Amino acid sequence: MDETIFITYNPKSSVEENTALRLQTISYLYGLSIDLPFRLSRKHLPSETQVRIKRATFVVAFCLSKLTPQLKKELEYAISLKKPIIVIYDSKIGKTIHFKNVLNVNEVFVDFNNTDTALHNIAEFMRKYSKTKEQKTATFVCHNFNTFWK
Repeated sequence: MDETIFITYNPKSSVEENTALRLQTISYLYGLSIDLPFRLSRKHLPSETQVRIKRATFVVAFCLSKLTPQLKKELEYAISLKKPIIVIYDSKIGKTIHFKNVLNVNEVFVDFNNTDTALHNIAEFMRKYSKTKEQKTATFVCHNFNTFWK
């Protein structure tokens, strides 16, 4: 497995955390390695999380609710490293993060009322991404937004 994806989510969101954990489990079917955040501190971005973000090919962030400080710190760090970022929103809720002047962010809207279909769509996206390793930005049902934290 030479592709590593860092998947992050808002702490205390069971839907986001469970989805990340399920994706970590099924990712091995697609030959992908998934890293999740190491969160012991709410005030600082742990060095282990920084290492995981740094080694990732790209970052996937679930943000189905209001952006938390922990998730914001992780995304800011990924942006500072110029990592491609895919933010996944619930299509029923809509966009919960606003970016400004960031070109490497793609956004995906998924229907989380149907979790199995949502997971399948996300896993299929990761499979397609892993097949185009030279392509470092995602092409799925995403589109670019040239915005950062508003």
